[in-house]
Amino acid sequence: MRAPLKAGFYYAASAVPLMIAGLVGADAFGASAQTREIIFFLCLATALGMIIVGATKEVRNEASAISKSGHGRRVIAIWGMGVCGLGFLAFAGAYFWPSKPIQEADASPLDGAIQIICEPAMYPATVPQNKFIELQLNNNFITEGGVFIFQTQAAGTVLPPRDPSIFPIHGWKLRISNYGKVAVINATVAFPVEFSDAIKGEKGTSNGNVFKSVSITTNPFSIGPGEIIDIYALNYSVNAYAKFLIPQTAQGYMPGSDKQETFKLIPPFLDAFLPPFEPKAPPAPPRPVPTQQARPKTGLRAHLQQEGLIGPQGNVNRIGSLSWVPWKL
Repeated sequence: MRAPLKAGFYYAASAVPLMIAGLVGADAFGASAQTREIIFFLCLATALGMIIVGATKEVRNEASAISKSGHGRRVIAIWGMGVCGLGFLAFAGAYFWPSKPIQEADASPLDGAIQIICEPAMYPATVPQNKFIELQLNNNFITEGGVFIFQTQAAGTVLPPRDPSIFPIHGWKLRISNYGKVAVINATVAFPVEFSDAIKGEKGTSNGNVFKSVSITTNPFSIGPGEIIDIYALNYSVNAYAKFLIPQTAQGYMPGSDKQETFKLIPPFLDAFLPPFEPKAPPAPPRPVPTQQARPKTGLRAHLQQEGLIGPQGNVNRIGSLSWVPWKL
């Protein structure tokens, strides 16, 4: 093969790895970020090497053909192709350079960590601004210890009053906060719960031995950067204490990834400890206030007013064609 053809072959072949580098940089194969970078730089280096080899063969060929006509024109063309090829390679590499995901570029030390705060609280009267979940704990539930109830009403909606004979009002609020810059998608948290005997004595009710330990897993939820989720844990058990433990990790997904990851939970200083539910009778309705009715009038004056012989003020009315003179009874 003649030297000019060999050089042209290398120039044309350099487009193949350059095309692969462009596809990899545009994430056409769905590879991971690290794999994309390795393939991209290998293809870029291969294309650069082919251009250099082709240009070298042309330079050597022209060096041995100085006496031939058109030598100067071909030398200028060789340098022009080399400069343009390198320029094309540089700009194509800059265009298809693999970019880092947003969560990696704007990483925060708090990414991958979620904080939980526990505090005693009453069941809210209105739907709060944050996401609102109720955890109903009961050692007699079919759902093995409890169930999560997601509230879908709009914030500020007035909730119906709770009947204290059926629903507990006092419990614990668990506030889940995401202080990182990356959202957590379809996260699940498994909370261990321990039920202990409620022993009634003269001085009140005290907790005894643990007779049941379960793990209650939340439904999948998503929490974005700066968002808050409030979980109100209420003990529906009438004969048992409930101790709500905070796990160390949670499971979920990062945005744009289908790989489940483990997130660290920053636990509170206290675990939620809920006494047994004591149903209370609803307040009795107010007793009706009897109204005092006027007693019917009796006596001669009332009789004459009833017969129409005298008026309301005691004046004697006209009787037949007789004239009358007003007088008072």
